[in-house]
Amino acid sequence: LYALAGWAQYKTKNQSKQYNRYVVLSSDELKYYFPIKNPDKKFYIYISKQFINVGEYEVSFLFVHKDVKKAVYLDTNQIIVRTPNFLVLEEK
Repeated sequence: LYALAGWAQYKTKNQSKQYNRYVVLSSDELKYYFPIKNPDKKFYIYISKQFINVGEYEVSFLFVHKDVKKAVYLDTNQIIVRTPNFLVLEEK
């Protein structure tokens, strides 16, 4: 089990509370969505390597407005590399 922590805020702090937030790991073939449960801009999620195929995944954030279902997708400069034994966070 691996932990990924950081900050994910869209617009201001009060406006961010109007959005459901997700960490997205994406490759050419697959996308994995991890909901961010805490309401603050800070996040902490757990990722099990058992459920992710071997490969490289871009790390992004998805913000979905709770009322109007407007979605905003933000890229980062990070990738996660899943090897047979490890998950490694690297810069693109």
